[in-house]
Amino acid sequence: MAELLAADGWVKPGSPGAYLRETLPDGYYVVTEPRVASRRLAAAIVGHTGLFAVQAEDDDASDIAQHGRPAASNGNGAGHAIEEQTIRAVRQFLRDEFPELTPPICVVLVARDWASDIATWRVIEPREWMDQPLAETVMTADAQDFRFDGEDARAALAVGLRDRQLTASERAGRPFTFRTGRALRIGARVTTIREAVAHMDRNPADGMHHLRDGTLAAWLEEEGAHHLAALARDVVHRPRTDMRVALEEFLLGAGLVARPRLRIKPEALDFGYVAQGQTVSRLLRLRKLRGRGYLFGTVSAVDSWLAADPRDFQGSPVDIVVSADTANLAIGQEPTTSELLLRTSASAEDIAVPVRVRIMPLPGAFVQWTVRPLIGLLAGLLMGLAVGTWWAIAGIGSGRGGFGLWPVLVGALWAVLGLTRALRQPPAWPTWYALKRWAARSLLWASGMALLSILLVLAWRAGLGGGLDLPGLTLVAAAAVAAAFGVIPATIDELSNSRHAVEPGYVRGRLSRRRQVTLAAAVVVFALVALLAPRFITPAAQEIRSGEAFAPAREWAAQRWQELNVSMDRFVDQVTLRYYERPAGESEQPRPRIELPGWLRGQ
Repeated sequence: MAELLAADGWVKPGSPGAYLRETLPDGYYVVTEPRVASRRLAAAIVGHTGLFAVQAEDDDASDIAQHGRPAASNGNGAGHAIEEQTIRAVRQFLRDEFPELTPPICVVLVARDWASDIATWRVIEPREWMDQPLAETVMTADAQDFRFDGEDARAALAVGLRDRQLTASERAGRPFTFRTGRALRIGARVTTIREAVAHMDRNPADGMHHLRDGTLAAWLEEEGAHHLAALARDVVHRPRTDMRVALEEFLLGAGLVARPRLRIKPEALDFGYVAQGQTVSRLLRLRKLRGRGYLFGTVSAVDSWLAADPRDFQGSPVDIVVSADTANLAIGQEPTTSELLLRTSASAEDIAVPVRVRIMPLPGAFVQWTVRPLIGLLAGLLMGLAVGTWWAIAGIGSGRGGFGLWPVLVGALWAVLGLTRALRQPPAWPTWYALKRWAARSLLWASGMALLSILLVLAWRAGLGGGLDLPGLTLVAAAAVAAAFGVIPATIDELSNSRHAVEPGYVRGRLSRRRQVTLAAAVVVFALVALLAPRFITPAAQEIRSGEAFAPAREWAAQRWQELNVSMDRFVDQVTLRYYERPAGESEQPRPRIELPGWLRGQ
């Protein structure tokens, strides 16, 4: 027995729908008296090979009374006209409501066989099936090799034919007026579902208001869009506090708007090498890309050792802290994998975010405090000597016949930093992994600083340095010096990461953007200082070399020294006259006193 769906809630006895329910086998969907794009059908059959639209000759509910009764024998073409109009109506319905479905469409005109004891309907059009029972005709046509989609698609189409009596582009009998209007008009009036959805998408406040007060659901129900009316009531009564989420659910459920576009960073979560029993956290950032839509959803973990906070999110961007508790995970060579499931408004299906973590045993004391530091020292020495050789090639610190001392000191610097890095290495990190990280960061910093130094030298030569002249400073030499000292910020950065790797409350990725902004600002400030400082340093250096800068000071000092000499000479003369050149019998003279210059007496 076919599955029956009554568009008007009941089935008229003896109608084509009642007849088809009894005569068609399982697997068929029969919709009685659906309204398809303003056209009423006697029945619609969704079969395995397509869609059958049934028009009844003596069915008062059909549109045949409006277009004339088709008679196969009169040859007036009325049956062909009804067939074309019905096909256009069905195609319009599919374009509006099921654009992804393209089933074959067959229009069948039928008349009741009153000679039969039971209600039987026979085919009038098409002529090749004339006088055949309707059910037999449908099953015969449906026995072809072609198959129309799947069971779910056929069921959805049948339900849509029953419930969607007002399609998205079909004009409603009564317009709907929103509380706000367009431009200078008061109250926007819409006549189709598509216009209503577009207005609500542009004006979310209007959409939330009319969803909340129920006027939109009442209008949809009255006009025959029963599925959207039910959806409008359902999204409002779901347990939530954000009506913006309810509006987005309604708009997406209507199928007339695009979903928001989502960016997940990182696309996969890798917690790296972790000691068993350690809890590590990583930041997962969700952000809506440009375009329409409101982002919301939930996050759930497949396995119990994963946790996400928060589990529900709304708006954009969203930062989700994902934690992995490794207490019950086994140590192994292969990483432990899992998934986070994102159920969001950006996708009809759940989005899986891969997660993996490598559980490592702790190394012995000899390996941690002896082997690893020696490897770090040796690796740093080798890399430093390689950079120092670049110094020698560039002519920095090398004598006429030797390698020079400075390249050796560069190798020693790298060796000390390599040793320091190895002593602070997290215990769970393998030696090769930690060494690879440090070498990669050192190479990146060295390359960046070498490039920056070349740009600075070129800028100085172009005159931005205020005429700064550094004899022997070639581009290669400048790049070599900068590259040698690039290991310092690289090591500081790696030591910071090593500390965070064993810090329980640290969330990896949370400060990455702040660090990037800080680094960019520091580079800009350094570049500005390096470009502008020579404009002030160069004139001062030239004045120092020429002596002009100290001329006033020397003149002042000479004057003061001369005044001091005059005062001392006067004092000596007074002493001589007092004790050695005083005539006999002359009375006692006052004792001589030093008269200091005014600048020494504070005057």
